[in-house]
Amino acid sequence: MMVIAMAVTAFAPTVIGLIIEAVYWPFAYLLTVASAGVTFFLLRRVKYEQKKAAATPFDYTGSVLVFVAVALLITGIMQAGTTGLTSPAFC
Repeated sequence: MMVIAMAVTAFAPTVIGLIIEAVYWPFAYLLTVASAGVTFFLLRRVKYEQKKAAATPFDYTGSVLVFVAVALLITGIMQAGTTGLTSPAFC
């Protein structure tokens, strides 16, 4: 389910742009209405139960590593903006 949501989020602007270029901009809303109709149809048919996940301990090591990775990535992007991507500082 999450993969479908991510794919729609990634490709929806491109599809809507192609529809607007090919036809006319009000037809972009037709896709929204059609997808809402499919959603309401599937909402009545699909039934599933959500089970609560078991509690797990907090991963301190993983959170610190993610923080360090994001901080270094942001620092690199900020330095690339001032010195350029081909700077010898990155080698």
